[in-house]
Amino acid sequence: MTQPLVHKLDHVFVPVKDPEPLFALFTGTLGMPVAWPVTDRGLYRSGAFCAGNANIEFITAPGAFPPFSEPTEPLTFRGIALEPADGDAAAMLDQRGLAHGEPATWTDDSGAPFVTNIFLADLVSDAAMVFLSRYEGATRRARRRTVDEFTAGDNPMGVHRVAEVTIGVRDLDRTMDRWMRLLDPHAPDDHGAFLVGNGPTIRFRRSPIDGVAGVWLEVGSLEQARDALRERDMLGPMRASGIGLDYARTGGLDVWLTEKR
Repeated sequence: MTQPLVHKLDHVFVPVKDPEPLFALFTGTLGMPVAWPVTDRGLYRSGAFCAGNANIEFITAPGAFPPFSEPTEPLTFRGIALEPADGDAAAMLDQRGLAHGEPATWTDDSGAPFVTNIFLADLVSDAAMVFLSRYEGATRRARRRTVDEFTAGDNPMGVHRVAEVTIGVRDLDRTMDRWMRLLDPHAPDDHGAFLVGNGPTIRFRRSPIDGVAGVWLEVGSLEQARDALRERDMLGPMRASGIGLDYARTGGLDVWLTEKR
């Protein structure tokens, strides 16, 4: 059996002009727990909230990772971070014939390493950056502690976890081939969805536009979630599959709530 390269989807990021407003909206108004506060890392500045099995990050990084660091109108998810399994990730990428950059390690203010990233090439065209992200040392322990302390449903919307990240692509066959090589031995179901570890499902669908089409948060009760959003003037579009957040408040970001599928 092939040794897994990817343990799970760890987080997605949204490039913004300033991370503070959306960070405050989700951690303050909507009561989601803080994964990490808005922090200046020099090359970039970001904050994130925890949704149980994955984090959602708001980042400003002018010119750092073009075009993925450029905010869009409406806002979109432009980064997909995958937690690598144990082992030499770069060597395993080479074995699978997947192009990648060299491992890049960021350090904190004390000079200690806190994350090592390997950027991958052309997995969602130029619409979203896909990379392996391994937290180091104290940061690794802090990230795990945040997840361990997350209590499903203990937030106004009743969020349990990130259920799914949906990705639209124009060339579905080519995209699926590359992702099957990356995620092997995890295989997609008949609907183009990969379930990797305890992370969100990664689902691909044919689309005229490449990019992350939406992030779905699983809630215990859509009725509870709807009431919580209405009370906070955050209720957006409603459809059979779930409830969206108010686009006017999120800058157009596609975040949806759904019950367990």
